[in-house]
Amino acid sequence: MIRTYSFAVVFGALLLIAGCGGNTSSVDSNGIIPQSNQPNQVNNGPSKGDLGVFVTDGISDKYDHVWVSIKKIDLKLAAGGTRTIFEDPQGVGVDLASLHDESGPRYRYINDLTLPAGTYIGATITLDKSAILFPTNNATGQSTAFAKQADGAKDATIEVKFDPPKLLGTGHDDLVFDFDLSKWSDEGGKLSAVVVPSLGAGLESSDRNSAVIERGTVEDLKGDVPAWSFTLKDGKLDGVDVVTSATTALIGLDTSAPAELKKGTAVEITGIFDTNTRKFNASSVRVVDPKAAPSAQVSGVVSSIDAKTGTWLVTPNQTRSMLPQAVSVPVSLSDHTQFFGASGLSLSKDDFFKGLSASKSVNVLVEGTYDSSKNTMLVGDARLLDADAQPAVKVTGLVGDPKTDDQTFGLTVSGYEGLLSKVGAGARVAITPTTTFVDESGKSIASDAFFASLATPKDAAVEGVLDTSTGNVLATTVKLSVAPVSATKADKKKIAAAAKIVPKKPN
Repeated sequence: MIRTYSFAVVFGALLLIAGCGGNTSSVDSNGIIPQSNQPNQVNNGPSKGDLGVFVTDGISDKYDHVWVSIKKIDLKLAAGGTRTIFEDPQGVGVDLASLHDESGPRYRYINDLTLPAGTYIGATITLDKSAILFPTNNATGQSTAFAKQADGAKDATIEVKFDPPKLLGTGHDDLVFDFDLSKWSDEGGKLSAVVVPSLGAGLESSDRNSAVIERGTVEDLKGDVPAWSFTLKDGKLDGVDVVTSATTALIGLDTSAPAELKKGTAVEITGIFDTNTRKFNASSVRVVDPKAAPSAQVSGVVSSIDAKTGTWLVTPNQTRSMLPQAVSVPVSLSDHTQFFGASGLSLSKDDFFKGLSASKSVNVLVEGTYDSSKNTMLVGDARLLDADAQPAVKVTGLVGDPKTDDQTFGLTVSGYEGLLSKVGAGARVAITPTTTFVDESGKSIASDAFFASLATPKDAAVEGVLDTSTGNVLATTVKLSVAPVSATKADKKKIAAAAKIVPKKPN
């Protein structure tokens, strides 16, 4: 069925399914009749609507893994012509065999877009010319070309028929494509693949909808930190709505300057598309260089960690610009590898490896150069993905509004890491019984001396964790420095007021 939330009459309503990526597009091919002239049975209803695209897989015991790279999805109009609903030349790697478990189907988000209303009779899915098959109990993949493709074709296409045709673009619809592995066959080294529309049962449940990684540019930025909303666009007409929260990691290109989120910023988003709210809930937002050459990317669970050699294995759950040739991919470090925690905080190599060994099931995201002949990855960036209950953060700024009664003070933010913030924003810091203080000379001081020192303007560098329930930074260490001359009169008055308050030590 097609889930729809409009009041337009829907004929032949079956949920149309679709899959990964998140590149937002609504592109008409040549020869399409103008929408106003198409017999699309809208009955004066909406002229366009929202469409979520997902992929899934039914039950099959043939394969442990089946990796495909999805590059494009086009819908076929009953009136003639096509509309592109997803396109990513790098290709989004999906393990189709992972999209089902004992509880039923799982779903991989591909895209969300605004689609003109119309009657659609099918779809064409463009994939990499070969899939990587892992027959049951095989640890090494078999690269197998899709059957019925033109000689010399760089990619493969699979046709999907909608019977009956689907009326889409009149409300909020979800289109799910079932790569039905139970009906796939390998005959003479050629892979015959079957893809059919799916009902999308359970798609509205967040635990059935996989987290994904998307790239695009920020548009229509609204709200304020940490509750931002914006549209993630990828050079097309439309975009997916993204929302952030206090737990969203914000990561810059490097650590020399705070990450800045603004209109036109190129970013990479990690998170889950919510089919109920029609928004992408971001767990991380990373600023990226739009001019940088595409690199291979893989996320998954780590094993066989060796801190001495700087190596580990990753068992992939999603990829971009690569298809793994074995169940696990050996990872090694380059001379310039950058390390990040789940909050986006930059880490040393030693601290990163401590994070890798924190449990038996640690998820990472690595980006770099993949050698398919050796099935190895040379890593440029590595990030832990498992969010902490209290994310590690760093924040600096001008101290103001000290409150000795509840042992807190404010900061006018000038720098931050692991914290969704911006320069000039306010942050609240809470002191705990274990907080340590260092004055501007490098000397350790007690909390009462810290508050007393605020009689003159001070900058503070705070390290700690974020209390996501209050939004306060729980300080581990507070290091003071002389405030810049540019401190405003209002700031100085707030700071000077601290000298008139009798400091109170934490219990």
